Amino acid sequence: MGVLRRKKLSQRLFRVAAMFDGIARQLRIQSKSMERQAERKFERVKELYKKGLVEQAIQDARKVVQFRKRAVKLDGLAENLMDISSTLTSLAPLADMKKALEESIRVARSLTGVVGRETLSELFGELRALMIELGITVDVLGEREGMADVTAEPVPEAEVKEVLERAAMEVGAELPTPELEGLEERIKKLREKGER
Repeated sequence: MGVLRRKKLSQRLFRVAAMFDGIARQLRIQSKSMERQAERKFERVKELYKKGLVEQAIQDARKVVQFRKRAVKLDGLAENLMDISSTLTSLAPLADMKKALEESIRVARSLTGVVGRETLSELFGELRALMIELGITVDVLGEREGMADVTAEPVPEAEVKEVLERAAMEVGAELPTPELEGLEERIKKLREKGER
């Protein structure tokens, strides 16, 4: 491998690594934002408990769980990107480099919908050129997967209940049991009928 070609390859490796590093920082910022939103929603759940608005508290508790899940996913992606970036910038053997690049394709495909299209297409272009230069088959670039929208995923009731219990404990309220909730609603409806 000629000196010029090696220098060009090295520059491309560092450019791709820098792109992964930049995207990882962006994902960390998004993750922190999600954590802050989860904390704000949790404070709202506590306020709703104080006011006795249990149904709204349950809905907001679901949002708390969704925001936390999204933050965890973003953190995981950022960690993967940082690992790939450090492998590319280290003077690793070619076999490790190829393995990291193939992993980077999988991770980059999962960024669809998380980062901008321009950033993603630029990243895929650089990855394609780098892989061709290293002699790695490029058909791994295939189609992009994208990150699942956590707001569309069903939220496990156990996690919602955990958030509600924590909020109730911090506020000093009691968690309503389903039987009492139904009974309270029936009594309220009967009172409304009696007033008419």
